[in-house]
Amino acid sequence: MTYLDQVIEAPPNTIERRITGVTSEARSRGYTAPKEATKAARRALKPLKLNESRMKRGRGKAAAIAPADLRTMAEAPRERQPQPTARRRTVYRVPELARLRDQALNSLKLTVAERNEEMSVLNDTYIQVVDDGLKVHVPSVKSRPPRNVPVTYDENHATCPVRCWQAWQEVKLVAGADPDGPAFLSVDQWCQLGRARLSPDTG
Repeated sequence: MTYLDQVIEAPPNTIERRITGVTSEARSRGYTAPKEATKAARRALKPLKLNESRMKRGRGKAAAIAPADLRTMAEAPRERQPQPTARRRTVYRVPELARLRDQALNSLKLTVAERNEEMSVLNDTYIQVVDDGLKVHVPSVKSRPPRNVPVTYDENHATCPVRCWQAWQEVKLVAGADPDGPAFLSVDQWCQLGRARLSPDTG
């Protein structure tokens, strides 16, 4: 706690989560964290929670993606120059599979307004092509109720969730993906399709 408080000056909520995490991890390994120690740590946090500048620290709530952001990502150049501090000085070229996957993932996420956790558990069978576009079944995640969301065509082909999904699904199946498997799979730098579904942190 001293390191989080005095060295990196983490916000109080972050410190409190770390305290809970440490006690929970200790319990899972067969140890018991002294109650007096955890109580003392939380007592020490109370003054910090009254400090407005400390409470404002941290990244805060992420800004919602907008259609303009989606177009920028979809139209980004496929060749990426190396960062100034990168060890490898070669130009990275985004694999076609990854580009199509990301277009489908981002356009669907914006249209359906899903969280990363929901996107990560989608399967191909949850996304059906219908006359007007797509019908997406979003399963229950983290106590949120399941729902069915209609998805329609967009004028911009690069950001149209229906066209992007169909393009990604077509190349994914040609590459050997399970037609009933995860909707979004990993792709390595050599354009090889993986078998593992994307995690929430990746999505």
